[in-house]
Amino acid sequence: MIAACYARKSTDEGDRSADAKSITRQTDHSRAFVARHDGIFLDDCIFSDDGISGAEYEKRPGLQALLAALALKPKFDTLVVSEVSRLGRDTVMNLMVIKRLRDAGVTIYSYLDGREVTLDDEQGELNAFLQSMLASGERRKAAQRSTDKYTQLARTGYVTGGKTFGYTNVRGNGHVDRTINDVESTVVSQIFTLFDQGQGLKKIAAVLNAANLPAPRPSKSSQPAWSPSTIKAILTRELYAGRVVSGKRKKRDKAGRHKVTKRPQSEWIIVARPDLQIIPDALWNRVQRRLADNAAAYLRDAKTGQLCGRPLGSAPMLNYLLSGLGTCGTCGGSMAIRTSGGLPRRAWLECLTHRSKGARACSNTLRVALKPTEEAILGKMEQDLLRPEVLVAAIQRVLAKLTASPAALEAERSRIKAQITTAERELATLGAAVAQGGPLQTLLEQIRDREKVLSGLRTTVTQLDHQEALIQLDPPALEAKLRGKLQDFTGLRQRHPAAAGHCCGR
Repeated sequence: MIAACYARKSTDEGDRSADAKSITRQTDHSRAFVARHDGIFLDDCIFSDDGISGAEYEKRPGLQALLAALALKPKFDTLVVSEVSRLGRDTVMNLMVIKRLRDAGVTIYSYLDGREVTLDDEQGELNAFLQSMLASGERRKAAQRSTDKYTQLARTGYVTGGKTFGYTNVRGNGHVDRTINDVESTVVSQIFTLFDQGQGLKKIAAVLNAANLPAPRPSKSSQPAWSPSTIKAILTRELYAGRVVSGKRKKRDKAGRHKVTKRPQSEWIIVARPDLQIIPDALWNRVQRRLADNAAAYLRDAKTGQLCGRPLGSAPMLNYLLSGLGTCGTCGGSMAIRTSGGLPRRAWLECLTHRSKGARACSNTLRVALKPTEEAILGKMEQDLLRPEVLVAAIQRVLAKLTASPAALEAERSRIKAQITTAERELATLGAAVAQGGPLQTLLEQIRDREKVLSGLRTTVTQLDHQEALIQLDPPALEAKLRGKLQDFTGLRQRHPAAAGHCCGR
């Protein structure tokens, strides 16, 4: 016995045993099981997933690493788990994982009962099916218990998620409640007041960052700082008006996999909590009206509600060559273009992170005038790159690499088409075997493999078509056209920066 082990710490409420709650404990018991059977335990073949639901399979790094180890001949011939439910809590997916392990020659043992998990005979297949089905059923029960507990907490106005800026979470008897945080709630009130006075989101963020006021903890490992999007989230959170709204989103699909979807408003749970109100009703209503008026200035898709931009004529059409290009040397954020409000407009480049979040997030205060920067970049490109001899030589080298003789292309096309015919014939045979009641899982895996091969072959044929089209190019005509474009480039970038950027290869 040369053994590996797989351990999973569950998020399911139904897993209440000590083993199910500890990766270390499962690993130690697996190692002891192997020692009792005089086997060799491979410390470099410990696969684990910490705090991931048994409904997830593709998003479990440890399980995927285990399956990837089967691609080549694995170092181990035995896998030890505490029980079948550690592999997962979906009946069909569990059986597929067990089958892949067995097909790779790996024997599976459960150390809790000392039994082998197998599909090699009717009894083993039945046992594996029943254990997987029980694990799947327990997952559904745990999900229902979790939903019931969430609903109960939501209907009483208690915390069902994490911390909310403006409040302090206080643990009670079996629940977590909120109390108003005096320091943070003052910042929330200031945000609503500034917005009500006509300040924009960017301006409010700049004011708060300049005053070094506390900000919500960011989701990523950046410094806490205010940004326009954070201000918008504060202004739309109904908790500040004394209403706890829960259940806006569903975090998992029916199979238990993590997938966030929006719930209809009829399913939301709304509880009045006047003791948590920070913003008076009159101020809240004025702010919501202004937000609605601002939103009405933008066009949205009638079906999806996705923003499509401002109505025509509501804002000047400005194109800048350097939009989206360049990064800040201090924080790695984007260098953005900012314009003055008056006429004629002036434009300059600056760090977007510094502009939106201030010096707390990025200390780069550099502002570079846009026009001379564009002139310098384009002048350098004209001097070093946009010369006929340089571009023509580059095109000739590319064509030489991408094109082959017509005879070679035709021979390759004939070879690929023969392989396509073979793959299509094999797919038809496999389809007939499925219709006749053959081993479904094995046949489906073979069908998927053939479909991947067929897709790759068809992509190769498309690439050959493109190479054949390249042979038809007329290099002298292409060179003449290119020289004409370059002669007009200086005037083009003055008349239309976006078109000049496209000509530069953006």
